Amino acid sequence: MAIPGLTELTDGEENISPTLFLLSGPPAVGKRDYCREFFEEGLATQKGCIFISSKITDKEKIDVLDTENTNFRSLFINPVLLYENPDEKSLQETLIKITEFLSHIRSNDSQNNDHTDTVGTRIEDNDNFIFFVMDSLNNFCDIFEVSAIKRFLARLVLQLKKSKTIGIFTIDSPISMEYQSIISFCDGIIEMKFEESNDSLIRKIRLLSMAGRAMTKPT
Repeated sequence: MAIPGLTELTDGEENISPTLFLLSGPPAVGKRDYCREFFEEGLATQKGCIFISSKITDKEKIDVLDTENTNFRSLFINPVLLYENPDEKSLQETLIKITEFLSHIRSNDSQNNDHTDTVGTRIEDNDNFIFFVMDSLNNFCDIFEVSAIKRFLARLVLQLKKSKTIGIFTIDSPISMEYQSIISFCDGIIEMKFEESNDSLIRKIRLLSMAGRAMTKPT
């Protein structure tokens, strides 16, 4: 499964439908590294990949994502860099770019996978889902108004759901009440934190919630 460690977190269940996860954890716990591992799998398997960050520049993405160039199936956007003074117009432009990218991917996949079985029934490739990362919601809310981010997410999630997306949105914990309204779209919440063990810190991860799934112990 694309989400690192998700099989263990769901008691060995591998057939998880495309899902949008919220990854919460304190600063510097390793959320971006977790997202990079997830994203690199998408790049390696030639899936459609989208990475949104308000912190990483085009130059820095080479190091962060461990890739020197991207192909037509990958899209990196930093909305803050689209205009000299980032505002809601930056978010609108970001959404346009993502929508056009997803439309292009769907069109291309439809052409490549438009085949039928022996009785003429169209067969769909269920593996053609999108890898998506948005890092981080806290920083976006610091730059843009929370209400603007809420509107942006509502429209973004609609587009992602249409394209069978499995994605991760990061947020620093503890999550303040101010941000509760912008995380309600998530299908599941993954928590990452440090725990003391033998005088050292061990990074632990657990699935806090997921629609229709039982929770398991941290891994």
